[in-house]
Amino acid sequence: MRALIVDDDDDMRALLALVATGAGLEVDTFSTAEAGWDAFQTAAYDLVVLDWMLPVTDGLALCRRVRAAAAGRPLVILVVTARAGAGDLNTVLEAGADDYIAKPTAPDVLAVRMTVAMAAVGAARARAAAEAALRQSREGLARVLDHLPTGTVVFEGEEGRVAFMSRAAADLVATPTAGVAGQRWRDVLGLAGADSERLERLVAAAPDDRERLRAKIQRADGTCRDVAIDVFDDPHHAARHYLALNDETEVSDLRRALSDATTFHGLVGDSAAMRAVHDQIRDVAPLDWTVLIEGETGTGKELVARAIHRESRRAGKPFVAVNCASLSVSLLQSQLFGHRRGAFTGATADQPGFFEAAHGGTLFLDEIGDISIEVQVNLLRALEQGEITRVGESHARRVDVRVITATHRHLPTEVERGTFRADLMYRIRVARVMIPPLRERPGDIAVLAARFLAQARGATGRDVHSFSAPAMSALTAYRWPGNVRELRAAIEHSVIRARAPVVGVADLPAELQGVAGVPREASAPDDERLRIVDAVRRAGGNRTTAARLLGVSRATLYRRIAELGLELG
Repeated sequence: MRALIVDDDDDMRALLALVATGAGLEVDTFSTAEAGWDAFQTAAYDLVVLDWMLPVTDGLALCRRVRAAAAGRPLVILVVTARAGAGDLNTVLEAGADDYIAKPTAPDVLAVRMTVAMAAVGAARARAAAEAALRQSREGLARVLDHLPTGTVVFEGEEGRVAFMSRAAADLVATPTAGVAGQRWRDVLGLAGADSERLERLVAAAPDDRERLRAKIQRADGTCRDVAIDVFDDPHHAARHYLALNDETEVSDLRRALSDATTFHGLVGDSAAMRAVHDQIRDVAPLDWTVLIEGETGTGKELVARAIHRESRRAGKPFVAVNCASLSVSLLQSQLFGHRRGAFTGATADQPGFFEAAHGGTLFLDEIGDISIEVQVNLLRALEQGEITRVGESHARRVDVRVITATHRHLPTEVERGTFRADLMYRIRVARVMIPPLRERPGDIAVLAARFLAQARGATGRDVHSFSAPAMSALTAYRWPGNVRELRAAIEHSVIRARAPVVGVADLPAELQGVAGVPREASAPDDERLRIVDAVRRAGGNRTTAARLLGVSRATLYRRIAELGLELG
């Protein structure tokens, strides 16, 4: 998470930054509201800490602008001020702040308030993610069911005698429609006892209390079908009810197949290269060896580390991930091993490190090839002895931690250069997992692209559900120097650009459109007209800019406008 701190008092600003950093936040600090506002418009912050009394523009004015610009995004605003008027709290809350902290404030109090704020942001993020996942699931299932036959059963009376069964329903239960009328639905549908009882309860429940029932039908021919059943009341007949039966067997089988064959603890892909990675994970997971995960940037090294953790005996314990490249030398030392109060300027309280936070579980050190020699020495000691010493202390502390490391660097080369210790290299690569780059497993691209498309569709609400054949050819032909991370970004870019349910080559990023051997799609005239009109509109009438948006020359744009007879003003 990131924090924006705006305070014109240098000491207070430094204290706030220190506390926020100690709480695990990435921090940007500014002394004026104007500078803080400029930063807020260019970066995504989770916590904003403002001083009320700022030069030129005061903190509450900035608070109002930030809250309005956040537009419902999870964000916590804290106002820190020396003011203590009777109505100040209400004034701060009315400005859009979430909390009010009076100066002077002890660092430990600030740490608690920031921790509470981070928890609030985390909870809001979790709710948003859950809502997006639920929305995605509903949308995907609805589109599948639109192409499946829906069976209808009408029954009435206290005994639930069948008045009508559609052909699709009869096919679903493998029962001829003749002779069904007058039988009880319980005898016709062939539901298991528990499912039959659940359906009875749904029929008796109020409409607002009903949920879709998923059950298995034992068919007359001895086979089973997965079904989803909805119950509706006849508005004109109190004793008559309708059952809508949707056959989900094919969907269930597909989901099971996808889940079993193409995913492994979040790792997507069924190529021989990925199956080899899965085997390596299973091999190294059971024992507490240190593991070195090697692979290019964007291949998913943290996912592999999490998979090893979940396959190990430590699965129920903490998994702590640290990006070593993002921390300075002094900060990394303190963050890894912790520090004692007073160990250095700003160390206002005892602080445990990542090793202690991961006690009993797994510590993942990403980009370990970027850490300094000094930290390498202490890390080697911790790995060899199972002990760490906090900065500023003289006594060691025992820790039970499995360490997994990762790097995109070639460590033997770094050893030759003198930037990485040979003894540490040998210690961390007792076991190794090599992740192949995406270009070496093109068979996984279609599965990954489909997964990212579904996620982007759920997050954006855009009705984009597939790729055209030329677009998929471009995806599989591209070299993907940024690997899976670049592929995900390309799919999200395409969903934003797409004006139709099917992603075309023109929707892909520019670097994919020129892939050798991939033909450009021929757009229908109406589709091309819409694209040109939309591009000119977005460009504010500027034809040169519109041509750039369309990926064509200005001469080509003018020619197509004339050929299509467009009057764009």
